[in-house]
Amino acid sequence: MRLVFFDVDGTLSIPQYEAPDGRIVIGFPDEDWLRYCKTHGAASYEHCRIVPCTLRYAREQAARGARLFVLSTVMSAEEAEAKTEFIRRCCPSLFADCIYVREDAQKIHEICRAAEQLGAALPDCALVEDSYANLLRAAAAGIEPVHLSMLAERCGPDGPCGMQAAPAECNIKDQ
Repeated sequence: MRLVFFDVDGTLSIPQYEAPDGRIVIGFPDEDWLRYCKTHGAASYEHCRIVPCTLRYAREQAARGARLFVLSTVMSAEEAEAKTEFIRRCCPSLFADCIYVREDAQKIHEICRAAEQLGAALPDCALVEDSYANLLRAAAAGIEPVHLSMLAERCGPDGPCGMQAAPAECNIKDQ
């Protein structure tokens, strides 16, 4: 059984959030981010879009029989709720579960735990990420590291991963 774990921010989602002045920004300092999530709750990711090449890779893996999981770091319950809602909106029924940790270093432990529970060998697991530190930890543990750039390269500038691959509800609306 193959298990594939996907990070959210910058891997599954193109980060886009509405600043208090109405501008769309890619993020906030930690304290502002916590306040933003507290204020917006499940809608915190409403302006985010899916990364087309990651979505395509996830669908390919699912079609080959892999079980897919979201594995992401969060700072609060509100952020976890917002990420879960984003996944439900943009990738309905694609992921078996969303797993959240407080620190990136915990991701490998969670993959090992899930692999053991589901009877999968670590070489049959993959981590799809944009963080080299997390991917180096994965490789050291015997987990296949998949960097976002590898997925984008497979598609190429004229490949099948253009924005048309993302569901319409995941594209930012005209301002």
